[in-house]
Amino acid sequence: MAQTPYTQPMFVRTSAVLLVIILADALPLQAQEPAAGPITTDRPAMTNASVVVPSGDLQVENGVLETRGQGQSAIDAPETLVRFGVAKTTELRIAIPDYLHNLTASDGIGSGIGDLVIGVKQQLGPTHGFDVSVIAFLGLPTGASGVSSGG
Repeated sequence: MAQTPYTQPMFVRTSAVLLVIILADALPLQAQEPAAGPITTDRPAMTNASVVVPSGDLQVENGVLETRGQGQSAIDAPETLVRFGVAKTTELRIAIPDYLHNLTASDGIGSGIGDLVIGVKQQLGPTHGFDVSVIAFLGLPTGASGVSSGG
């Protein structure tokens, strides 16, 4: 049975993409009110900020990490960290599993999806002019065998 032009897969995919673009352009966009102050990011794999997300706020951070050294090279992306403020000095944290690609192994060994990490951050400071926090987390071994912590 011959397909009509309207049932061909390429036509359907193109129509769906165009419909999404038209609807996205037609819908009004809304943003939340600006935060009380500047946001402080905890860039994934580069955690150095001691301030928590304000209570009730949701902050999503993304990054890409390229690592080189001792003849090894890898890219880690998208490194997504979700932070939700649950109290004035406490936040919940979820590090979404990312993909680590070993650039030096042509057979893909050491590449794959990483582990899911959940945790909490408790701000202890400021004290004597320093912001101090403690981060406790649990890594769930959900990743690929060559990438996962396994425990």
